[in-house]
Amino acid sequence: MRDPQAIADDWIAHMFGRAAAPQVKEFYAAVELSVRKTGKPYSETPITQVPGLYDRAELDRAKALLATALASTTEGSPERARLQKVQDTFLYGYDMITCLEKAAESSAHCTIADVQAGQPALGPAIAAGTTALTHDSTAEATEFIEQLGQRKLLGVCEATGFGATESKGGRQCLNSDETGLGDGINGWATVSVPIPNPNANGTLTMMVWGTSDLSAVSVNTSGGTWTRITPTRPVSGTAQWETLTFPIPAAAMAKGVTKQTIGFGGADSQIWVASIRTAQ
Repeated sequence: MRDPQAIADDWIAHMFGRAAAPQVKEFYAAVELSVRKTGKPYSETPITQVPGLYDRAELDRAKALLATALASTTEGSPERARLQKVQDTFLYGYDMITCLEKAAESSAHCTIADVQAGQPALGPAIAAGTTALTHDSTAEATEFIEQLGQRKLLGVCEATGFGATESKGGRQCLNSDETGLGDGINGWATVSVPIPNPNANGTLTMMVWGTSDLSAVSVNTSGGTWTRITPTRPVSGTAQWETLTFPIPAAAMAKGVTKQTIGFGGADSQIWVASIRTAQ
């Protein structure tokens, strides 16, 4: 039986050329080592499991090795074309890892000051993700980067269930009905917002389009328990942007956390939101 490593080495030499083969071999070893070094398990849930999965020093080493290997190939050769595809795939992954890591950091350290400033910490995540898509793309990655933009637009730690970004009354906004008007599908949206002390009262402020179907929001108090909170005044019914204030009592909040999950919408309701802020 032939040595598996010898077979792999022969394949690398014929695929990418003998001049590039040593660097390519070391490149693949560095990618593998980047995961082995951390020892973190992975089960195909990139948003939560990629952060911390890779050793950054080994990824940087792999990136440099690949660039050196590519430079040793001949312009216009099949070997360079093959290696260019390997590099595009690697750089897509490299930048998406950065995107996911920066997004996780932003969510974990999201504060009232961050959201008041429009989530500036999301800038590096969005930039890395946008760069990743220049090398390659998947529907999942594209959607995730769009969601980061929505999170930044609203000024929240997390955001799910919204439709595509819209423009209304001169402002960019999101609709809580992800699937669109008239389909009868539940249009429930959720956001995670910072409230540092869940044992004290807080305030949620939403910039809402005046014709929205919004009479209350719900705070995820515990597990499947959601507490309904009404604003100090209802929407006007007029086509204009207006600010709604929701006083959130401490009793409604999930205990032991510094970020609260807020849900709103449902059924086929149409709710347009331009920004969400909290105070305490």
